[in-house]
Amino acid sequence: MAHLTILRTYAERVDPNTLPPTVKLCHSDASVTIFDKYPKAHFHFILIPFIRAPLTAANLRDLRSLLQLPREQAKALLQTIRRDALAAKALVEAEMLEKYGCTWGIQLGFHSVPSLEHMHLHIISTDFRGEYMRSKKHLNSFHPSLGFFIHLDDVLSWFGPDIEPTWFAMKSDLDKKEHEKLLKEDMTCPGHCDKLFKTMPKVREHLRGVFDSTVKAAQKAMEAASNVPIDDLGDSEVTVGTKRKHDDPPETTQAEGADGSASDGPHPSKKQQTVSSSTDLPEDP
Repeated sequence: MAHLTILRTYAERVDPNTLPPTVKLCHSDASVTIFDKYPKAHFHFILIPFIRAPLTAANLRDLRSLLQLPREQAKALLQTIRRDALAAKALVEAEMLEKYGCTWGIQLGFHSVPSLEHMHLHIISTDFRGEYMRSKKHLNSFHPSLGFFIHLDDVLSWFGPDIEPTWFAMKSDLDKKEHEKLLKEDMTCPGHCDKLFKTMPKVREHLRGVFDSTVKAAQKAMEAASNVPIDDLGDSEVTVGTKRKHDDPPETTQAEGADGSASDGPHPSKKQQTVSSSTDLPEDP
């Protein structure tokens, strides 16, 4: 279906400056980083490598296809992706400091079984409190240690000269069926503790508590250092690039289906804007 290849329209774009600031965070000569339309955390972006000769759309269909390239070519592209991802991460961290007075984790990586064609890297903050974090599948697909989310630095480590199993064994290790099973694993706290949860409302409640305590502790430290009162977290907003924001997500009240799915509303933005259909990304995953 056409919507599954929507990311390719960004990868083929000649001039990324034509993208509106409600869509694009930043770009380089090798990639463009856009807002995820269905954020699973306060900050959630997708880095998309451009299709530039000698690379083809088939080479960049996903991580598996990239790993079929000659070893040094694949490694060089992944290193470039890492360079651009770190630049985007720095922008996010600056916004965290400005709006919250502290920074927290940002993970960079790929879904082992992506739902959209064309290789793309997720840049996502580890609060995991985005408006569209609504199901077990969503939580498990971004869980930092479950295995469905493959960290960029882990992929780069596969190129080490002494890595075992060998490079070619690593390439064949991305078994789709085995990784898809991980989405059905029990829900556990994504990185903060080992607590087990039965429902997404309980997960959201727990993550909100972790996030609020982290931010408030940082705010108290700033207040103590400056002797200037700092407002509580309240209704604060995060704005990246001055145009697009990720609101503190409301607790979802709509009923979820048997598979944990929920209908998606419009993505929050500072102004109601209409963008071209090429930016109408389906939810991933």
